[in-house]
Amino acid sequence: MRGSDDIDALAERTIELAVVAQALDERSERATVGLEKATRDMAAAAAQFGQLGDRIAGEATQAIARQAQERIDEAVATALAASTSAFDAHASRVRELEGALQCRTDALAGWQRRWLMAVPAIVLAGCALAVAGTLAWTGQARREAERYRIEADLLRAYNAADVTLCGGRLCARIDAAGRVDRRGYRPVAPREPRE
Repeated sequence: MRGSDDIDALAERTIELAVVAQALDERSERATVGLEKATRDMAAAAAQFGQLGDRIAGEATQAIARQAQERIDEAVATALAASTSAFDAHASRVRELEGALQCRTDALAGWQRRWLMAVPAIVLAGCALAVAGTLAWTGQARREAERYRIEADLLRAYNAADVTLCGGRLCARIDAAGRVDRRGYRPVAPREPRE
């Protein structure tokens, strides 16, 4: 935001400098028009004095020309001094604004460099989290698959065994020829096929 404000201020100062330059041009043009008018007026006066004689007309013309030249020189010197002073002041302000703009540009470039260095680290951290999440999910899915496999084996064995409910309890027809395992369990007889 501040960089935008500085750019706006720089643009405003540049416009002000252009307005001052235009005003100086207009002032110089008015002075030139005034001088041309004064010169025309002097020429008309010289024509009137021409009737009095060549000598008086020549001296008067020379005196008027010297005065006009002195006034022109004074007006040009005054206008030039004022315009030079105004231009120098505005040029100094433009240099200050240019320095401020350069500082802001350098700060923005530094900020961009920091972000460009941080973004890969953030992406890498996100990838690591995704991999860790995937590994955790895969481990959980494997444990559930193993549990489902065991439950499926148990369900298949239950379906193959000859078991039923007897008064709210599970009853099984025991295979008398089956061996007793070390925990004392004996195999259940297989279910006879239903017709």
